[in-house]
Amino acid sequence: LGTYASSGTYRSLSLGRTSSLEDSDDELESLLSEEFGRREAVYSSVGVPYFHSFLSIKGGLMNAWRRRWCVLKDETFLWFRAKQEALKAGWLLKKGGGASTLSRRSWKRRWFVLRGAVLTYYDGDAEEKPRGTVSVHAAREILDGGGRENGIDIVMNERKYHLVAESPEDASEWFSILSRVHAASDKELQLMHSEQANPKNAVGTMDVGVIDSVCASDNPDRPHGFVIITAERVLQCNADSAEEMHHWIALLQRSKGDARVDGQEFIVRGWLHKEGKAGSARSGHSGAVPKLKKRWFVLTHNSLDCYRNAERAAPKLGTLVLNSLCSVSQHDDTTGYWCVVVHGRKHSCRLYTRLQSEASRWADSVQSVIDSKVPVETPTQQLIQEIR
Repeated sequence: LGTYASSGTYRSLSLGRTSSLEDSDDELESLLSEEFGRREAVYSSVGVPYFHSFLSIKGGLMNAWRRRWCVLKDETFLWFRAKQEALKAGWLLKKGGGASTLSRRSWKRRWFVLRGAVLTYYDGDAEEKPRGTVSVHAAREILDGGGRENGIDIVMNERKYHLVAESPEDASEWFSILSRVHAASDKELQLMHSEQANPKNAVGTMDVGVIDSVCASDNPDRPHGFVIITAERVLQCNADSAEEMHHWIALLQRSKGDARVDGQEFIVRGWLHKEGKAGSARSGHSGAVPKLKKRWFVLTHNSLDCYRNAERAAPKLGTLVLNSLCSVSQHDDTTGYWCVVVHGRKHSCRLYTRLQSEASRWADSVQSVIDSKVPVETPTQQLIQEIR
C-alpha cells in the first residue's frame, strides 16, 4: 500500500526488530503463536459494500478538480455530476410551442432531469438555471415517436412538447420512464427512486476489480485526499473529512475480492514494500537505501500475512501471528522512508511506504489487533508469579 505520493517522497513502514516474512525464493517462515480473542475493527465489514458521498476528483480526461457525487455500488465505483435524486437525466432536442410539428421554432439541445413527477430542462448539465418544467402527472398522454426518429411527445392540455433523443436506446428509456411516472401513484414513485445511481447516468465508472491500490496522498492543499491506482490510470480524490477519506479507502480496498482471505475476515490489505535479505544488512547503515520488494500484505484479526501478489490464488510467502507479546513502532528513518516495525516474539518485519498517513494507518491497525488479544504470560513472568 502507499505506492503513490503527490510530493514524490518515499518513506518507509516496518514491522519488527529484524526483517522477517522473507519471500519463498529467500526463505519461507511460519511464526506460530496462540490465537486469542477477536475484535471488530473500523475497516472490517462483511458483504458487498455500498457507500456514497461527494468527492472532488481529478484524473483521466479531467485536468481540473471537479466535485462529483460518488457511489460504490455492486462492486463498481461511479461518479455523477450531481447527487442522484433524479430518475433519469440526459440531453434531448426540444421544440417548444404550438400543437403542430410543423412549427417554425428551431430545435434546441437541452439538459433534461426527471425528479419525481417533474421534468425540468436546462441550458446545460450544470443545472444552474431551469428553462422550464413539465408536470408528467398532469400530461394527457405520452406518445412514442410522433412521426420522428427517436421522437417523444408529451401532450399537455395547453401545449405539446416535442422531444428527440440521441439514439433509439435513449428514446426507449425516456419513453419507458416517462410512461411509468405518468401512470404511477405517489407510493410507486417512492419505490422507483430505489433505482438511483444508474450507471448509464454516470460521468464515469470504474470496476473495483481493476484497482491495484488505494492510498492516502500527502498533499497539503488536499488534506483528505486519496489516490485510486489502476494499470491504466491514476484517479485523485479528495473527501470532505478524514473519516470519510478512510472509509472510502477501506471500502475500495475491501471491494477488491472477497471480504475473507483464507476463511478469515481481513481488517486492511494493500501493497507494501519489504526488505530483502541484502536490504536488511544495509539498513543498519545511516542513510543507506534498503533493497525493497513490493508485496501484497493482508492484516486479519490474528496475523499479518504476506503474498507475492493480490491474486486470489497467490501463494502465501509468510505469516506473522500476532498476540499480546507483540509490539509495533513507527518512525521516520534516516533514509527518508516512513518506517513501521512490528515486533514478534522471535522475529520482526520491516515494511516501507511512501506515505506517512499509510504508515500510521497500518501501525494503528496492527496495534488494534495486538490490543485485542488476551495477555500471555512469558515463562519469566510465570516464574516471578510462582516465587511471589
